[in-house]
Amino acid sequence: MIPVELDRQKGAAEAAEAQNLRETYNKKVPARDAPATFAQYAAEGCSLCEFRGACDTFWKNSPPPEPGTNRYGCLNGQLLQIASVGHRLNSLVILCEGADGASQRWEITPLSVEQFGTLEALRQGDIVRAIDFAIDTDGAYRAKPTQAAVIWSFSLQENRG
Repeated sequence: MIPVELDRQKGAAEAAEAQNLRETYNKKVPARDAPATFAQYAAEGCSLCEFRGACDTFWKNSPPPEPGTNRYGCLNGQLLQIASVGHRLNSLVILCEGADGASQRWEITPLSVEQFGTLEALRQGDIVRAIDFAIDTDGAYRAKPTQAAVIWSFSLQENRG
């Protein structure tokens, strides 16, 4: 036998939140709300979600990487350039808007062909989302990938014809 302490107040609060979420869900489904309206940001949960690249809720809440730290973040911006930096390595230059509203250029390198493919589908002007990057401490605004993904805007892909 293992004794377990129960906190009735915490239990009641969790039950009330679950009921509120269920009621919200049950209103949105018949109203045919867009799937994106169901998303709620949670750093722990979102970091494991395979749909975060396409999720606007994730992008509105996900912090950018902080230069000079080991904290990982995400970049969202317009692709300015794709360059080869050597045999089987690529580099992306992205124009992002900072928290202060100022534009900032980020160079993401090296992106190995083995991890990211040839990136042939990307075109200058595409909106690119780079997930889980840390900024090098040399001040050159370079990011280094870990288990990162680079995702481009599907709407721009569709508009190309």
